[in-house]
Amino acid sequence: MSSAVLEAPLSADEFRRGMRQLALPTAVVTTAHEGVRGGLTVSSLCSVSTEPPRLLVCINTAASAYPLLRASRVLAMNMLAEGQGALCMRFGSSRCSGEARFAEGRWETGRSGAPILADALASFDCEVVEMHESATHAIVVADVIELRTVADAMPLLYRDGAFARVAREAMP
Repeated sequence: MSSAVLEAPLSADEFRRGMRQLALPTAVVTTAHEGVRGGLTVSSLCSVSTEPPRLLVCINTAASAYPLLRASRVLAMNMLAEGQGALCMRFGSSRCSGEARFAEGRWETGRSGAPILADALASFDCEVVEMHESATHAIVVADVIELRTVADAMPLLYRDGAFARVAREAMP
């Protein structure tokens, strides 16, 4: 195993190279406003608190779904499971946008009005409580108002430009 030490200021490529080493969960974040649906693939999300149940997601402000999210202030974080790589790529591709992204998958409407992927590993239906723009992204904090889960599925992870699987190891 080789290693490298890079010092600031890092180039965008150097920073991306470091971030590619993380194995991250994948999610399709969806929203809707005045009958128009939008969505995108993300891997930058995490829990903020359990009381209240609150999540954080970072969204590129250049994403086609961002103006819808800003206007509606609702979203669903649909956590993807193994076998949903094509859907992940569909929502992450610039070749497919808007309503066309929803042509695959079984979609329902959540309590907030955001589209919910029926067979997602977990779907967190949320109302936005805070939005902060930082550089190219918006940091979105949202309260969970509904949770749907699917039992016996494994998450779809992304690392170094490819999908990855969770390896189960016995705990000592």
